[in-house]
Amino acid sequence: MIYIFGYILLFITALFFKRNKLITVKTYSVLVILFFFIPIAAFRGDIGTDTETYFRIVNSLINNDILTNAIEPGFTITTSFLLYITSDAEIIVRMYSLIFFSLVMYYIIKSDSNELYYIMCFYAPTVFYQYSMNGLRIGISSIFFLLFLQNLARKEKIKSALLGSLSASFHLSIVLAFISVWLSQIKLLVKSNLIISVLFIFILGLIVYLAEEQIQFKLDSYGELTQNLSLSGLGLFIPIILVNILALKSRLSKIQRQKLFYISNILLLLSYFLSIYTYAGLRFLDVLRFLLPALILYSHQKEELLYNKYTRSSFVISALISAIFTFRNIVSTIGTEGAYLPYYFYWE
Repeated sequence: MIYIFGYILLFITALFFKRNKLITVKTYSVLVILFFFIPIAAFRGDIGTDTETYFRIVNSLINNDILTNAIEPGFTITTSFLLYITSDAEIIVRMYSLIFFSLVMYYIIKSDSNELYYIMCFYAPTVFYQYSMNGLRIGISSIFFLLFLQNLARKEKIKSALLGSLSASFHLSIVLAFISVWLSQIKLLVKSNLIISVLFIFILGLIVYLAEEQIQFKLDSYGELTQNLSLSGLGLFIPIILVNILALKSRLSKIQRQKLFYISNILLLLSYFLSIYTYAGLRFLDVLRFLLPALILYSHQKEELLYNKYTRSSFVISALISAIFTFRNIVSTIGTEGAYLPYYFYWE
């Protein structure tokens, strides 16, 4: 089956790390994306449970409907540029899959060993299918966020600020990720950090104020989707818990390990219980799924450490569990609108 073959290609990457140079692993990773994942996502038929919704959103943007005011500005502006290439909503939606993987390949090319292991052995098996064929806005937002962390770790402040802004412009829920990064690194007892903290809270409040209409629209939308999502939440919950537990055995300093553990579990529990009652909680869990391991990555970069066997194992095992739940969801769509199975190309 085509999706399982993709998972096999990704998990092979973990084996490449043991016996090959970094450039070899990068080359393999880019080739897998170029010749498998891009064709699968960009040339798919009407596959993806949100695909029809995206067709309607793009058409609304084309027709300047009132829905435009409730969509994140990054998506709106990018769609406006894509309209110079084509006015076909179906082509534009598929072009977003291409944009997503182009950003992933850019990240890979710039990556070091830690970053490459994270994106190919954890991020890719966990979210590639979902973020390239279904949750397009959160997908692009997430990769911009990872590029933000990548540049922040290299102390490239201007680039990281730009990339962080782009990330927030594609999906508002990514604000949770920026808060988490801040909490994981801040030292509140330092006077200068107290000032930065106040400034950060002020800017966050300003963003919420300016995006009030988008936030209200999303809350209304999530309210309509309210249902018992405990099983779906469990598929996100288990991998995150595993990463958190094994992170306690990482090479990070004891203080940083404890800080990440407490921050992660507080956010995780709040999001999980929220997901039982509303879809908004599930969305936050979805963000935490790639975010918390990314915080572990960033902390390793800050302390200039390589992963040990516990961190590497936690990424791979968690990704495998996520892949199993994702495939379960893929199978469960059979017979519904936008079903992932059977797979077919748009010309079929």
